[in-house]
Amino acid sequence: MDNPKVSIIVPVYNVESYLAQCLDSLIEQTFTDIEILCLDDGSTDGSPELLDAYAAKDARIRALHRENCGVAETRNVGVGLARGEYILFVDSDDYIAQRTCEVLVATAEREGADIVVFGGKTFPTLPWADDSFAWRDNVYHSGVDALLYERGSIPLMCNKMYRTDFLRGNGLLLNPDLSLGEDHAFQFITFPLAKTVAFSKEMLYFYRVRRDSAVGATCSDGAKQLFLHFDVVKYALTTWKERGTLVEFGREGVSWAVSFLFTSAKMTYYNDRVRFAELFSAFLGEVLEGRSLDSLGLDDGVRGRLAYLVSPQVETDAPSISILIECADEADDAKAALDAIEFQDEQSFEVLFFPPADENSRYAQLIADFTENDCRARVLPTRDVASALASARGIYLVRSYANVVYDPQAFDQLLQLAGEREGRTVVGEREPYDIAVFTDSAGMLGVRDLFDFYEPSTTEAIVPEGAHPASDFSSQLLSFSSIASANKAFNREFLLQCAEEAKCSTWLGLQCAAFSQATKIVVTKRPLATLRCLPFASTGLVGARAMLDDVFSGFEEARANFTGDDEAACGLDAAAARHLILMVDLIRNPIARRYCFEDARERGGEAIARALAGSQLTDAECVVCRALLGETYDAYTGYRDTLVLNGVIMKNEENLLAVGGQAQHINQLNSDIEEFYHSISYRTGRAVTAPARAAANLAKRVLHAARRG
Repeated sequence: MDNPKVSIIVPVYNVESYLAQCLDSLIEQTFTDIEILCLDDGSTDGSPELLDAYAAKDARIRALHRENCGVAETRNVGVGLARGEYILFVDSDDYIAQRTCEVLVATAEREGADIVVFGGKTFPTLPWADDSFAWRDNVYHSGVDALLYERGSIPLMCNKMYRTDFLRGNGLLLNPDLSLGEDHAFQFITFPLAKTVAFSKEMLYFYRVRRDSAVGATCSDGAKQLFLHFDVVKYALTTWKERGTLVEFGREGVSWAVSFLFTSAKMTYYNDRVRFAELFSAFLGEVLEGRSLDSLGLDDGVRGRLAYLVSPQVETDAPSISILIECADEADDAKAALDAIEFQDEQSFEVLFFPPADENSRYAQLIADFTENDCRARVLPTRDVASALASARGIYLVRSYANVVYDPQAFDQLLQLAGEREGRTVVGEREPYDIAVFTDSAGMLGVRDLFDFYEPSTTEAIVPEGAHPASDFSSQLLSFSSIASANKAFNREFLLQCAEEAKCSTWLGLQCAAFSQATKIVVTKRPLATLRCLPFASTGLVGARAMLDDVFSGFEEARANFTGDDEAACGLDAAAARHLILMVDLIRNPIARRYCFEDARERGGEAIARALAGSQLTDAECVVCRALLGETYDAYTGYRDTLVLNGVIMKNEENLLAVGGQAQHINQLNSDIEEFYHSISYRTGRAVTAPARAAANLAKRVLHAARRG
C-alpha cells in the first residue's frame, strides 16, 4: 500500500500486556485504507516479538526496531516515515473504536480540516484527562482560537488527527529536549498555523491510566515539575515570538503560561519558587520585548496568579502571620499538615517550630527538611511562652499542632477578616481584631453561633462576622468553642500585653486571659482547617504524656487566674471537659489513647464533675462526660467512636448540601456563558468586529516591527 489515506503511528515501549488489544483495534478498523507504523523504542520485554508476529499476519503493519530515544523522537521518526494523507497517533497501551478512522477522515474532508480533534475516555477515570478530550462538534477557522477556547485542544496527542502535508509543510515536530509536556508544547506550536480545526464529540479513543504511564503518574517533586513545565513555556512562547504570534496574542499566551505553571508552583517550596521567580520574570521581559505586563490587559485572576509566580518574596522581618508548630517527637504523619502551611495562597508568614526533645526523631527530620526548603522557617530556642512571643514577628499569631491541615485560603481569609487583605469572602468594613475564631470541616471544634447566646443591640448595626467584646459572650466566653489553639488567630501585640499583665507561663493560661481581656473577637463559621488524628507513632507515650502535661498545667493556671469569678471558672470547666473528650477522640494509637483516657479520668475528673454540675454542657455532652467517668475504656471508646462517626457523617452531608448548591449556580453560569458564546448574536458580533480587530492586529505588527527595526 503505497499511499494509504491514514498513517497510524504507534510508539511501543515495554507494553507486552496491552499491545495485542491495541493492534487488534487498529487492524479491525471499518476504514481499511490505513498503514500502521509500529516503532519499537528499544523494548526489553516481549513487545518486539509480538510486533513482528502481527506484521507477518497483516501487510498494513510496518514494525521497526530501534534503540531507545524517547517517545517524542519516536513520534518524529513516524512522521518522517508516514505515507498517508493523514497522521493519527495511538499509544501502544491504549486502543481506539472501530469507526475511528472512518469518522475522522469523513470529518476532515467535509470541513477541509488541518486538524481533527475528537472525544475519548480514560479508564480508570482520570477527570483532568477526560476533560482534555473534545466534548462537542464544532469547527474553527482560526487555529489560535481553537487552541485557546475549545476543550480538547491541549494537552494530548492521542485525540487528534493531522493532515500530513500540514505538519511537513510547516516543519512541525515534537521537541525531544522536553522531558515532560512535549505533547502540550506541540499543540501550542501547531494549532496557530492551522487554517481549519474540526472537533468531533464522538468518544473514539480509550486511554488506559496506569500508575507507571505518563498520564497516570504524579510528580511528587513540585520544584522539578515546575522547572520542566517552564521549559515547555519557554519553548512555546519563544516560538510564538519568532513567528510574530505573540504580538497579537500576548495576553492569551501569557495567560496560558501563568495558568500552566501555577499548579506546579503551588506544590513548590518557597526557596525554589524564589529562584524560579527570577528566571520567569527575566524570560517574560525577554519574550515580550519591552512590553509591560500591565499593557496586556490580563484579567484579575491571571494577575493574582502571576503575582504569586513572579513576586513570591515577602518581608521576612515583617510577616503578616506567625504560625507556631507543636509536634510529638515520634510523629509519623505530620507532613500533610506542614505542606498545607507551606502551600498557602497567602505567603506573608513565618513558621516557628518548637524544638524537638530528640534531635534524631522523625519530627526533628521534618523540621530539618522544612527549614532547608523555606527560609521563612526557623526553630525556637526554647519552649518558653515568653520566648516564643518575643521571637515571633507577625502581626497575627496562630499556634497549631501537626494534626491540623489548614485550607489553602486559611491565612488569606484570616487577614481579610482583619482588613489586611481585600476579598469577596468578607462583607463590610474591617479593622484589626484581638482574636479570630474559626471552625473545622468536621465540626469537631464545636464553634457555636454567637447569636445562640447574644441578643442583638437595638442601637448598633450588625456586621456579618463583626468584632465583639468579651462581654457579648457572657458565660459562654471560654466554652463557645473548643479551647484548642489551632482554630484561633491572635493579634500578637495584644497577646504580648496579656502575657505581661497576666504573668502566664502556659499557652492555655495565656489564651484564657486573652479571651477575658479582648475587646474585638471575630467568630466565623468558615471551616478553615481539618483535624486529623494526632500523629503519634504506633509505639511510645512520650508525645501523649507531654501533651497532657501541657493541657493540665494550662488548666490549673487558667483556673487560678479566674479565682472569684464563678462564671468564668464554670465556663473553663466545660471547655476542659470538651477538650479532654476531643483529645481521646483524636488519638489513633491504642496505647496512647488508653493512656489519655485514663489520665483524663484521673487528673481531669474533678473538672469534668464540676462541668456536669454546671449549666454550660449540652445534654449530649453530659452523657459523654458521664461515660468518660463511669465506663470502661472499651465501652467508652466503642460508644464514642460511633457518635463521632455519626457526627462527621452529618457534618459531611451538611457540607455537601452547601457545596451542591454552589455547584448548581456555577454550572448554570457556565451553561449561560457557553450558550452566549455560541449564540447568533455573539457570532454576528465577532463577524462585524472582525475588520476592526484585523486592523488593530496589523497596527500591532507594524509597531512591533518598527520597534525591532
